[in-house]
Amino acid sequence: MFGYPETVDVDIVIRDRKHLLVEIKSHVRKVDVGELYRKGKLYEEKTGVKPERLIFITSFIDKDAREACKRLKIDVYTTAGVESYG
Repeated sequence: MFGYPETVDVDIVIRDRKHLLVEIKSHVRKVDVGELYRKGKLYEEKTGVKPERLIFITSFIDKDAREACKRLKIDVYTTAGVESYG
């Protein structure tokens, strides 16, 4: 993952000099959490700016994925509400 050549896609919000990386998915699985985390590290490496927050916007998140988000401090926005770990 993220080898050469590969396109890496992530949505970025920059507001008040804070960089937020946002992933919008209908269903978040544990593998998605690791992928977003690696995208954050790659973004920091390539831009020199550490993202202030990593965020999922989703209608459903697996239990394992939710636990991984807690560990990695990734915020989750769902139809049930907001879970902020950062």
